[in-house]
Amino acid sequence: MATTHYLSTEFALQRNGAQYVFRVKLKPNESRVALLSAIIPKTWLLVENNGSNHFHLDNQQYYVAEGNWDVLSFVAEVNTLLGPNHNVSFDTLTGRMVFTSNTASTLSFDDKSKLYGLFGFSYNSTNNFVSNTLKSSRCVLFQRVQSVNILCNSCIDTSSGVSDSLLCQIPVGSLEMFNFVSWESTDYQTMSKPLLLATLEGGYVEMSFEFIDQDGWDIDFSGLPVTFVLVTYGEDDTMQKIHDSIRAYFQVRTNQIKYELDNIKNRLNKSVGQ
Repeated sequence: MATTHYLSTEFALQRNGAQYVFRVKLKPNESRVALLSAIIPKTWLLVENNGSNHFHLDNQQYYVAEGNWDVLSFVAEVNTLLGPNHNVSFDTLTGRMVFTSNTASTLSFDDKSKLYGLFGFSYNSTNNFVSNTLKSSRCVLFQRVQSVNILCNSCIDTSSGVSDSLLCQIPVGSLEMFNFVSWESTDYQTMSKPLLLATLEGGYVEMSFEFIDQDGWDIDFSGLPVTFVLVTYGEDDTMQKIHDSIRAYFQVRTNQIKYELDNIKNRLNKSVGQ
């Protein structure tokens, strides 16, 4: 039989940075785990004041204030930061930023900056002005988190030859900010992963979970908890369900055949009687 576990990051056993640790009790022979459902607060900020909110214009570093900016307010904020010798505008026809500058030669983003998507450039890139102008290399992206990826230390699947700790990927969609993403599994057995942790005394395992976006950045939910439901079960549960289904099919079919034979027998008896 499968076991469900109701978890909330608010009541984690401990938190190690972006990892939440829970102690989960397993039944004997339970060897697989899957996510049944999750309720995720969409409360992360587009720009966070955590050392990732900067960019460089030549050797000068600029910091953008944290918040959920839209394109126009973001452009206004950046122009305020840059001053009169530089200008940035948004091209509504192409969805790209256009920089002009009397003095700058490069716009760059280091490996800790998350602003590259807002400006329409690549991660950890240096971009050169040509004739005092620089146009972003791709459309701007003002939805920083497109998917919430839940990693679990106890389901590192190596069957593909690559260590994979991804328990589930949940798309965020276009839901407005300060709302909740609600997700439910349609087939938990197909999405399940092997449980590879050593069992502690009493049948418990310590499972840690981490929530990252599509680019591998940790997600800050601004203090609100993520609630989710796990299911654990044994490999033999799947075979048992198959056996039960086959047994049920043959039982129904046997009853149908018996009913048909009884009808034939009754018709034959009536024919003999006539």
